[in-house]
Amino acid sequence: MPEEINKYIDNKIANSLYVPSPEGFADKLMREIELSREFEMQDKKVNRSFRYVIAGMSVFVLSVVFVFSYYISSQLANEESAIGSNYNTITSYIKEFFSGSLSVLGITVSPDVFIYGFILIALIAAGSLVDRYMFRKSY
Repeated sequence: MPEEINKYIDNKIANSLYVPSPEGFADKLMREIELSREFEMQDKKVNRSFRYVIAGMSVFVLSVVFVFSYYISSQLANEESAIGSNYNTITSYIKEFFSGSLSVLGITVSPDVFIYGFILIALIAAGSLVDRYMFRKSY
């Protein structure tokens, strides 16, 4: 009799932590796994398309720079003074815009500083985006 009691107590203790899984648990688990795989595939597609967009933008910017430099070099070969007048026209527009906007703030800075700053910021941003989305493929 005490042995039966011991077996009964041992059985109750062993089964006390047992929680039966609800019905359809395996189906729900498989569905979650399938959904996570589907979301992973969608994330990969989005990342790939974003890389293509960044690469396209980079190629576009580089092509604009090359076309503009070709235009300037061809104009320089044809007319030395025309480039100077184009440059002076562009810088005068920039000077007027920045002097008007900075006079409100009480700051006087030449537009060349802003041009160089903008180019530097654009290069840093483009470099970091290209590095993040094209060269690092560990995510």
